Amino acid sequence: MATSMSSKGLRTVATSKLRGFIPTFPDQIHHTPLFNTLTATASDLQKELSNGKLRSTQVVEEYHRSIIAHNGVLNAVWELALGAMKRAEELDLLREKGQFLGPLHGIPILVKDNINLDPSFGIGTSGGAVALVDSVPASSATIVEKLLEAGAIILGKTTMSEMAYFKGSGIRCGWSAAAGHSQSAYVRGGLDMEDSIIGHSCPDGSSSGSAIAVSAGMTRVSIGTETFGSLAMPHSLIKYVEEATTQMNKELRAAYSKIEKLAKTYHGNISKLALEKSFDMPDGEDAISAALMVEVRLCLRKLLAFDIGRDLDPFLQDLTTSKIRSLKELVKWNIDHADNIRTKVLFVAATEVDHDEKKREEIASYTKAAGAKFLELFTEYDVDVIIAPTDSPLFLFSGAGAFPTAIPLSTIEFNGRPFGLTAAARAHHEGVLIKVMSAWESTFPARKTPEAFLTLKAIDKTFPSAAGRITIT
Repeated sequence: MATSMSSKGLRTVATSKLRGFIPTFPDQIHHTPLFNTLTATASDLQKELSNGKLRSTQVVEEYHRSIIAHNGVLNAVWELALGAMKRAEELDLLREKGQFLGPLHGIPILVKDNINLDPSFGIGTSGGAVALVDSVPASSATIVEKLLEAGAIILGKTTMSEMAYFKGSGIRCGWSAAAGHSQSAYVRGGLDMEDSIIGHSCPDGSSSGSAIAVSAGMTRVSIGTETFGSLAMPHSLIKYVEEATTQMNKELRAAYSKIEKLAKTYHGNISKLALEKSFDMPDGEDAISAALMVEVRLCLRKLLAFDIGRDLDPFLQDLTTSKIRSLKELVKWNIDHADNIRTKVLFVAATEVDHDEKKREEIASYTKAAGAKFLELFTEYDVDVIIAPTDSPLFLFSGAGAFPTAIPLSTIEFNGRPFGLTAAARAHHEGVLIKVMSAWESTFPARKTPEAFLTLKAIDKTFPSAAGRITIT
């Protein structure tokens, strides 16, 4: 098993960002971890649990300690489940009796705050919206039920970009009115408030809390959600920094050279998607007049505007407890609290969209056609995966027909931000992506563990809210 993580930089109490249940450890500053929370994998933990060197209760405690130490700065975890330790005790007893539920037996997992947990967990679903704090769903999401069947322990919920980054434009990734701002565990100096909204210092994607929690050793597994970029969001709007760009280009080209030598079939630049005919956007815009990927982004946003009210209203109405029961009520609440809550335009636009099903189908058809064009590349070039820099729009096709995954390469010397490549496979070929990631791990250097988070400070900037003042970290 990995040795314990160095206590350098550990904080004794940093719980200001945790909501609800907060475990306490009087010996926190002197505690020696039983395993390295930064590097131990779920497989490592399961092996130690199986041979009796660890108990699930000990694993839960170590991650609780890590969260207590660092969440006040990173703001990756929103709320802890009060019953996690009891669940761990039950799973330890089952193991002693020879009952093994599966590979996740006794493994703690965090889930994003747009994934439902039933009332027994004591944690609502807010999506980062202040108006939805304390909203209680009637049942757990299917993925949670499957995790529990496999023996997982739900440790709690992570922070996220508010409403999966659909509240509005111009809001930084990793920010919500309910939780404030999260910070990357890797970036030296933390969030630069002068940076672009998806810049070198920002934790990107709406599943930012889930990613930060894993990278900083607050859990070994976390669940996010992907629409188009929530999990695989590239730094596509970064402020240009010559030093960073030069390093990234050099290392990415070297990686491609190595891949070319190892791959059975390799094709270089296939960046342009050949269109045999002009696709006409339903509102008259011509796909030939701009990059296809830009058109896909536009279509996906239009589909969200069409669907969010139709999908969100039944969800809100099904909540056991909530003061908000429709998208219109949520928009009105935000407008009424505009002095306290940052309010943007996308939600408002969604309430005003003309819900013409014919027009929606036209946009959906275009999106599917664009995704199909991308998928044709796999057959045309006879390849299993298409690999592009993570700082590219390849992630858009996760919403239009393919499923990319990020694979780490290095960190930029400029400020420590990770960068890498993104591999996309055909729909329902996740197994291929897992093989690619396994091959990657055996070919390239191991992921660099972060160090910056050990000395980061909370950002001294607050935004007022209806419930008081929210400190952004």
